[in-house]
Amino acid sequence: MAAYDLHIHSGYSSDGELPVAAIVGLCAARGLDAFSLTDHNSVRGVGEAARLARERGIGFVPGIEIDRKIITMHDIKKVDRKSVV
Repeated sequence: MAAYDLHIHSGYSSDGELPVAAIVGLCAARGLDAFSLTDHNSVRGVGEAARLARERGIGFVPGIEIDRKIITMHDIKKVDRKSVV
């Protein structure tokens, strides 16, 4: 059975700690077949992760975790309907 981790945050994320190279090293050491780097609102580490994963023979899925504001009915009522296409 294949092993994947599709939700990993690096130091580029507000709640991540490890540099991208360390993450790829851990994924290789743990025998993962593929992983995804999903930092909050950032893809700054995706290029490095893709390159290092390719060098180690690990599959890589580029990702991002986008934070969003919760929209309330109050917010909807403030929208100028003429400006919405």
